[in-house]
Amino acid sequence: MDGLSELVEMYRTDKRTHADSSAWLMVNMITSIDGAIAVEGLSGGLGNEADFAVFKTLRGLADVILVGAGTAGAESYKVPSPNAAGVRPVIAVVSRRLSIDLESALFADPTYRPAVVTTTDADAALVGAIAQVADVVAAGVGQVDVSAAVQQLAARFGPTILAEGGPTLNAQLAADDLVDELCVTTSPLVIGGAGGRMLANGPVHDPRSFVIDRSVPIGGLVFARYLRQR
Repeated sequence: MDGLSELVEMYRTDKRTHADSSAWLMVNMITSIDGAIAVEGLSGGLGNEADFAVFKTLRGLADVILVGAGTAGAESYKVPSPNAAGVRPVIAVVSRRLSIDLESALFADPTYRPAVVTTTDADAALVGAIAQVADVVAAGVGQVDVSAAVQQLAARFGPTILAEGGPTLNAQLAADDLVDELCVTTSPLVIGGAGGRMLANGPVHDPRSFVIDRSVPIGGLVFARYLRQR
């Protein structure tokens, strides 16, 4: 696909650091022209080869892949591929209720430990069971404190964090002003219906200002990168 290798190289060489070495948080999402984030409940129907290449590239840059439990289940998350250095990013699943299928492919490989992010007052028995196959990160009482969770994940696993949704998690990250980079792929489809937005069900907050770093059309899709202006 014309221009795809150049686009991938752009993502690979983008600067993603803070002067104080704190976490750099990316959000990567794909939407239709009219804002839908899924076709029949899954995001795969919106993308193509180019979107998948960017998806894999961003994953390869991340120390941690942050995802809500609903998205991880719906998209059948599994153990990620190693990056160029042969290291697998840590998939961190956010779940307040710990309604996680520990028999799923993500938890089935004894050589790989994902992480589960939950609250400090989560059910002790469930936490104990999860701790057998994953690292548990506890932050917040009653609901997950995403700011504290991101800090813990960065300290334990590395500062580059990629959030892959869903909308509720994205909204929490935006509300706490944690998003440094927003990678948005726009698919040339109109879906209609009552599909969800990239951010949904989160608290109302002041608008967050981003500046567009680039916008590149490839294979019918448009790949945009926005950076937070604080």
